[in-house]
Amino acid sequence: EGGDGHRVSQVSAYEGVGWDAAAERWTAHMQLGADSTFLGAYRDERVAAAAVDAECVLRGREPTNGSVADEQREAAAQRAAQRGVAVPSHGGVRYLDSKWRSLARQGGETVELGTFDSQAAASAAFDDHCLKLGRPRSSVAPRALSGKEAIKAALKVAMERKELSQEPAKTTRSGRKVKRNHRNKLWEAEVELGRNRALNGKAG
Repeated sequence: EGGDGHRVSQVSAYEGVGWDAAAERWTAHMQLGADSTFLGAYRDERVAAAAVDAECVLRGREPTNGSVADEQREAAAQRAAQRGVAVPSHGGVRYLDSKWRSLARQGGETVELGTFDSQAAASAAFDDHCLKLGRPRSSVAPRALSGKEAIKAALKVAMERKELSQEPAKTTRSGRKVKRNHRNKLWEAEVELGRNRALNGKAG
C-alpha cells in the first residue's frame, strides 16, 4: 500500500505501476528515496506506465517503460485532470495579477506559455511544454535573478510605473480618453523580482 492510501493488489510488468482492485484502476507511483509519489490512477495500464515515464523525463531521469512522447503528454494531461493528485512545485509557474502564469526559458529570455485560473492548469501547461521538448523541468524553468539583477528590475518597474502615472491621456476616435498600458512589458521583471525575494526569504 502506498502512502497515498492506494492498495496495490497486482503488480504490473511496467515499473511503478500496480492494479488497485478497490478503485478498479491502474495506479502509477515513483519512488524517490524512502518516499513514494503518487502519479495518478488510470483505466489503461499503458497510460499509467506512460505517466511514470513522463515524470522521469520531467525529473531528468531515463524513462523505463518504453512509452513515446505523445503517450507521455496524454498521460500527463490525464494526471493533471485528476483530483487528489499533488501539483508539482517548480519555477515554471508563478502567480501574478490574480492569475497563474506558465513561464519557460527560451534562449536567454523568459516567455509566457499562457495565463490560467488555477495552479494545476498552469503547471500542466508547463509540463506539456517540457515533454514536447523532451527536457526536464529544471532546464526549462526561468532562472532566478541575482541580487543586482533584482534591484535593476525593481528600478525599471518603479520608473515605468511613474512614467505611466504621469503620461497624458490619449483621445480615441470615440472621444474616450485612455492611457497606454505598460504592464505587458513589466510583468516578467516583476515576476522574477518576486521569485528572487521568495528565494532569499527561504535562504534566510
